[in-house]
Amino acid sequence: MKKVLSITSIIKKGFAFYCLSHAISILPAGVAYGVWTGVGSVGITLTGILWFKEKLGIYQPISLCFILIGVIGLKMAS
Repeated sequence: MKKVLSITSIIKKGFAFYCLSHAISILPAGVAYGVWTGVGSVGITLTGILWFKEKLGIYQPISLCFILIGVIGLKMAS
């Protein structure tokens, strides 16, 4: 089972870096990395909430909205 998870993890990381390299070819590197980081932060937070039943604090939804607004702003500005 651990071998399957390791192989899956390597494939997913490879795909993520492929997507980042493709984004860098379209967007400036700083914008592409900022978008990747923001989407990753929101994605892992939603995974924790939905998959692991983590509780949301008062400020987390607001902070996630700020991250999304920043990502959208970066995309629109480039």
